[in-house]
Amino acid sequence: MPDGLWDPRIFQFWANRLGLPADVLTRPGSYIHFAVPGRKEDRVIICRNEVTAVVIVMAQHPSLLDRAALASLQDGVITADRLIARFPEAGLKLLWRDPIYYLKPEKLPPATGPNVRWLTASDRPALAALEHACSELEVKMAEITIDDPAVAGYFMEGRLVGATSLLFMDDVIADIGVLVHPAYRKSGIASEMVRIISRWGIEHNRILQYTTTETNTGSMAVARKNGFDLFYWEEGLRVGH
Repeated sequence: MPDGLWDPRIFQFWANRLGLPADVLTRPGSYIHFAVPGRKEDRVIICRNEVTAVVIVMAQHPSLLDRAALASLQDGVITADRLIARFPEAGLKLLWRDPIYYLKPEKLPPATGPNVRWLTASDRPALAALEHACSELEVKMAEITIDDPAVAGYFMEGRLVGATSLLFMDDVIADIGVLVHPAYRKSGIASEMVRIISRWGIEHNRILQYTTTETNTGSMAVARKNGFDLFYWEEGLRVGH
């Protein structure tokens, strides 16, 4: 993906996050980096688009992934599926595959927002009730707390049925969290909240990031519908049986 299509601060954010020089994020092909694992479980992290892949190997026993064999894949874009097929003896298992989007502000649709208002500490019980109605994974992915820098809620008949907030990743990037009550999904609530919170982020000079999972096709559609373009796929694999 041509780096000129993206704000260079996005590349710097990812360079800092991965602990790598920013220029490797735009090189055609794949860049492979062996790092000391930060946990007992050995993992491989892949950040990729259609042109570039960054592969971070965090393994106590990197011999499971032969360096020479890995290097032979560098001319193309390495994906989790390619690694699993190439190294069956490594016991690789896909843990997650998440699309990561960034907002193009000029593409953000207008928000109407009659049912949306900013939440305060007094809304804490209502937010807890909303979280209780959702799955543990959904709550974890949304990462919404009443103490976030910006947090808004969608109300119907006095009931909080949706919430959104911004999680500041650094001084520039803000990740959007969205949570909608299961009984009120597919009714435009998520889109309306994304537009409201994105507008706040733009007004406060933030670059808006939207992260979801490949299995949440509805959430991916919300991102595309509201002016977010796909930047990376992030894939995580466990090494060893």
